[in-house]
Amino acid sequence: MAKSFQIDVAYCVQLNRVVDIHEACTEFFSQDLFQRFDFLCSDPRCRWTRPQGVRVTAANHNRLPTEQRRSPHFRVLDDHADDCYWADLDRAQQEAQTASKSDVVEGPGKVANPKVTRLVTKFILPTENGPATPGEAVAKELERVRKFTDAASKGQALRDYRSSLGSTATSLESLVTCFEELRTLNALDISLYVQSHGTFTFRQIFQQITFGSKPNFCVYYGGATLLKKRYGRGFVLKFFDQIDNQPVTLYVSNQNIDDYKPARRLLAIVDDLQDRPMRGKYLRVYWIGGLQHSDKGWSATFTTLAHVVFRLVEPTEVIQAHEMD
Repeated sequence: MAKSFQIDVAYCVQLNRVVDIHEACTEFFSQDLFQRFDFLCSDPRCRWTRPQGVRVTAANHNRLPTEQRRSPHFRVLDDHADDCYWADLDRAQQEAQTASKSDVVEGPGKVANPKVTRLVTKFILPTENGPATPGEAVAKELERVRKFTDAASKGQALRDYRSSLGSTATSLESLVTCFEELRTLNALDISLYVQSHGTFTFRQIFQQITFGSKPNFCVYYGGATLLKKRYGRGFVLKFFDQIDNQPVTLYVSNQNIDDYKPARRLLAIVDDLQDRPMRGKYLRVYWIGGLQHSDKGWSATFTTLAHVVFRLVEPTEVIQAHEMD
C-alpha cells in the first residue's frame, strides 16, 4: 500500500505542466468538453520510476465546489521513490515532530495547528491575472532545496518550505478553502499574515455582511440566490441578508467575465444554480472589496473576479447522490 503524505502540486499529463489543486480545478472547467485530467508526481526523478508513472489522484478537481463536499486535494495513489522530494519533506516533518515532543511546553494561550488540507499562514492578495503557474513555482523551490548536500540543512530547508511557500496562498480560493475547514474544526482563532495589511485571525478576516465594524482588511461572505434575468454572460446575485432593511446585491458584468480568464468556473457554478433549481439550494459568496450604498440599496464591490469565490450549498441528500456518480 502506498504511504500517505501531503502533496501540494502534481504534474498534469494533459496540460504538460505542474499545477496546484486550484489550477487543476480552473483548467478543468476551462475545457470545451469536460474530461478528467490525469496526474503524476511533480518530482521529475520520481515521476517515471514506475512503468505507468507514479500516479497522483486529484480528488474533486472535476466537481463544482460545494460547501458540504470535501475540498479538492491531491492524494497519493502509488508508492513514490525513496528520494522523491515529497517523501523527503514528509520525513523532515516527522523528524521535527519527534524531536519537538520533549520540548513542548503546554501553557495558556497556546494554539495547536489543526490538521487541514493546507493550512494558510500567509495570504498575498491576488491580481486580475494572478501568478501564471503557482504549481511550477512550488516545484522549482523544491528542486532548489534538493540540491542541499548537508542532511541537516536540507531538512531545515524543507521545513522552511512548508512554513513559507508551502503555506502561502495567492488565490482567494485557497484562503476560503482553509477557512471552511477551520470553521468545521472550530479553529478560527488561527492567525495568518496578509501582505501589506498585517496579521489577523481567520475569525477577524471573514466577516458576514450584516456584522458591524470591519478590520482594515476582510473577506465578506453571505448566502445569495440568482436573479432570473441574465445580462449575456453577466448576472446579479441577491443576498438573503439586508442592511437597514435594504437589499444587498452583487453584479457581475460581461466585461468582468471577459477580463478574467478563469471566469468559466464561476459561470459553471451559476449555470448549475440556474439549470438545476431545487428547494434549499443557493450560493455562498465570498469577496474582497466593500459595500456601496445607493438609492436602490447596497451593492457588493470588487476590483476583479479574482477577488470573488462561490460555493454551492445544496441539500445533503443531493451531495450524497452526486458522490455515488
